[in-house]
Amino acid sequence: MLIYDQQRTTIVNLTSIKFIEVYVDNSNDIYKICCDYKGELFSLGNYKSVIGVATIMNEILAAYEKNKRVFYMPIDLEES
Repeated sequence: MLIYDQQRTTIVNLTSIKFIEVYVDNSNDIYKICCDYKGELFSLGNYKSVIGVATIMNEILAAYEKNKRVFYMPIDLEES
């Protein structure tokens, strides 16, 4: 499955990454969904709500289990 990042600039192949993690940026109150991409930490999307991050992580898993080909990281609705 391919994951298209939040800015729609990079596509990451899920089978080529080792992990997806959530990092907390306390100074800006932002939760970052990150993965290892080409040997570096890469941000798939930034969100303001921990509940939103949990929902998105569940959506990624559900899309993977349904054999979806592409998952588009959603825009943070709290910012729009």
